[in-house]
Amino acid sequence: EVIMTSLNDAAETAATKNCDETQGLVQNTIIPTMIIPLIQGTLKYASYNANLDVATTDASLAIGDAFSRAVLPLVNLAAPTSASTIQTQMEFQLSSKPVMGGFQAVADAFRASLAGMNVQCNQIGVLVDEPVLGNLCGDGTTGSTPVPSPTAPGTAGPAPTPVPVSEPVSPTSPD
Repeated sequence: EVIMTSLNDAAETAATKNCDETQGLVQNTIIPTMIIPLIQGTLKYASYNANLDVATTDASLAIGDAFSRAVLPLVNLAAPTSASTIQTQMEFQLSSKPVMGGFQAVADAFRASLAGMNVQCNQIGVLVDEPVLGNLCGDGTTGSTPVPSPTAPGTAGPAPTPVPVSEPVSPTSPD
């Protein structure tokens, strides 16, 4: 709903040649909302792939790599070190252990980059298989220390509704 409303608003502001408002909608609402599923997908496959062995041909390696590559340019703009960590951990390689630093390395990298991408941690949800480490609003060890959520400059109204992560992820099936 947030994305459709924002796209309609952006179309209206573009039609009235209000470029600054259109740019604000794109940068502060549309892009941050569109990258949420990419972050969620990367986290899901980081959790699953961390349990795989070297030289596995499991298709989830390619899927995790694809999710991460889709979001890496935006992570890189926000936090280059985080982007490097995510790329190293999620890159499809048959010669090394998948997600060699573990799920926490990927979760911590996203945790450090969210504010710079104008994404609120509560929009990501919590991965069922990783209730502590996967809670990006927590500190990655206890889930109790909140990470500040960014305030979108130039936006009005309440923050978007958190996106629930309702499907449990089974370590035996990445789908």
